[in-house]
Amino acid sequence: MKEGHYVLKPEQRPAPLDVVGTKVTILASSSETGTYGITFQKGEEGSGPPPHCHDWDEAFYVISGEVNFECAGE
Repeated sequence: MKEGHYVLKPEQRPAPLDVVGTKVTILASSSETGTYGITFQKGEEGSGPPPHCHDWDEAFYVISGEVNFECAGE
């Protein structure tokens, strides 16, 4: 893990990517932080990717609305 802090000013944010109808802004990549990535995602109800999995952990902070998750078949 890289030592120190990571600061991204609002004017430094890249343009969002369109991922299956959800706008995804990459705020920090694992190459920048050393261990994890941070994204900001915004989409309309029903938008977003179909069920899928990754080889890495993810954490979510839901500001409004709902997100459905499946883990190990549950």
